[in-house]
Amino acid sequence: MDTIFLYLRVGKITYTVYALHGGSSSTKPTGKVGALFDLSRGVNADLYLHAHVHDLFAGADMVRFVDMASKTAKEKKRYYALTGSYLDYFDGYGEMKGYTMTKMGSPRIRLSGEKFDIHISI
Repeated sequence: MDTIFLYLRVGKITYTVYALHGGSSSTKPTGKVGALFDLSRGVNADLYLHAHVHDLFAGADMVRFVDMASKTAKEKKRYYALTGSYLDYFDGYGEMKGYTMTKMGSPRIRLSGEKFDIHISI
């Protein structure tokens, strides 16, 4: 299986995370980020994580939804991250294929337990 849903309870808050290994044939940042944001077209989550593309990125967008409890339209912020890489560029296939160098490592994600708040550092 290449995808997973996580329901993370931190203090009083529950977060939904959709993560996958993924794939993208793009070597440009716009294509990689586009594949990440496309995840939200068919899946509802608070945080989307996409691997495979050997790049780091963090972003967010807003979406409106109907809250059935209050019977009102509300807004929700959704968060996105490309999960990075630990492959060395030099003497690897990145250098061999002429890909752009990227920062190695993973994003750091902090979930608040007091109020809904996601913070991503890259």
